[in-house]
Amino acid sequence: ETLQQRAKQVEALESTKTEIVTELEELRNRKASIQHETREAFDEAIQVILARFDTGFETARLDSSFDIVVARDGREASLDALSEGELELLGIVAALAGYEAFDVHDLSPVLLVDQLGGLADDNLHTLIEYLETRAEYLVFTAYPEHRSFQGHSIDPQQWGVVAHD
Repeated sequence: ETLQQRAKQVEALESTKTEIVTELEELRNRKASIQHETREAFDEAIQVILARFDTGFETARLDSSFDIVVARDGREASLDALSEGELELLGIVAALAGYEAFDVHDLSPVLLVDQLGGLADDNLHTLIEYLETRAEYLVFTAYPEHRSFQGHSIDPQQWGVVAHD
């Protein structure tokens, strides 16, 4: 009788193990699919960005560890050699690739872009034109010295705050 109970437990455990193995395989396949989609989205976005902006690098890609690799003059270049604006563009492209690959736009129709200090005014306007087609709502902060944008401007000087600390 004890052996029969153990045998039943073994059957139940084998069934549970099979379910877990199947689920694990599905999750691995999903992970691989999302990684592939993210790299594709990054590649597509970087081509559009490179066509619109004058960058000091020819191309960029995500490696298998999702580190950004850039090429200059046909050779891998250090990210340290890029300008602040180029790094900001790469960061936006990487974030946008994740936003699209993980279907974040289904959860949040808002893109919030803050603290872009390295882009020249013309490049900032070009970036906004590019991003405004990517989300239902685009919230973008800019320094006062930049030309005004089409949209609603908010002046934080007019806000009431609880404390200035």
